[in-house]
Amino acid sequence: MKEKQVRLLCFASMFAALILVCTMFVKMPVPATTEYIHVGDGILYLAAALLPLPYAVAAAAVGAALADVLASYAIWAPFSLVIKAVMALCISVLCRHRCSRARAALAALAAGCLNVALYFAASAMLYGVGGAAAGIPFNALQSLLALVIFVLLLPPVRRALSELLPERSER
Repeated sequence: MKEKQVRLLCFASMFAALILVCTMFVKMPVPATTEYIHVGDGILYLAAALLPLPYAVAAAAVGAALADVLASYAIWAPFSLVIKAVMALCISVLCRHRCSRARAALAALAAGCLNVALYFAASAMLYGVGGAAAGIPFNALQSLLALVIFVLLLPPVRRALSELLPERSER
């Protein structure tokens, strides 16, 4: 592997671990469901905006699915694997180039809408439409939290990693 590929693989692994930790340990259980609100999606958005597409998708999917398995929510792991990969794809495509805060917010809003819709569908499969509907406000709140984290942290994290990661146009 070239040095650049090894570096990107290391950053993808680091982001997967951060997503896992921020999902498992920085969370609040949602009453009346088996779900919880966490800050892992904010880190997922950062990974998707900073890493090339395949690395971002892998970090998001692996970090989120492992968090579900290790936190005893294994039934959610296959859903999270797909949903978080789709969210990372959305952010990565919409923030293809150095995106402004406004563009980052719009990308996070789009990914958040995907989060709410796809987890509604997954919850409906597991618990029925009534149970799934109960989770909508909490998934929306989690998506809003992720948007705020992403918009606030993207500029300083991008600056801090600018010497270590290639520019998006080089990827």
